[in-house]
Amino acid sequence: PTSPRRPVPKSHRWSSRPLVCTPIDWKKMLLIHVTTAQGASHEVTANEGQTLLEAVLTSGVDGLLGECGGCCSCATCHCMIDEAQLALLPVPDSSEGQMLDFVATERMPGSRLACQIKLQAQHQGLKLTLPERQF
Repeated sequence: PTSPRRPVPKSHRWSSRPLVCTPIDWKKMLLIHVTTAQGASHEVTANEGQTLLEAVLTSGVDGLLGECGGCCSCATCHCMIDEAQLALLPVPDSSEGQMLDFVATERMPGSRLACQIKLQAQHQGLKLTLPERQF
């Protein structure tokens, strides 16, 4: 006999707002290179259509929080995109630009919010670095 699943206590949830994950299409997998603040390198697989935040969180790499659930209202998914690859991304909109003014670590030329980057085929091999802290 199997026991019924118990709900996760609110104190164990990372956010009060659930993260919406995109279904995986294995034909459109991307490889993203993530470097932590401590210098550890990770290769993260992602699906086209996922946000960068979703991809990193589901991979288990520590360093991004996404406290707002990916709604561009907390700046806890700050990351630094390799400057040579910034042209692959759309320019941050005004709300992302304003939130980047409140990041916990120094804002760099490649600073972006991972929740605002929707991954596409041209992002294959994207390189990013995670900051020391998010708050």
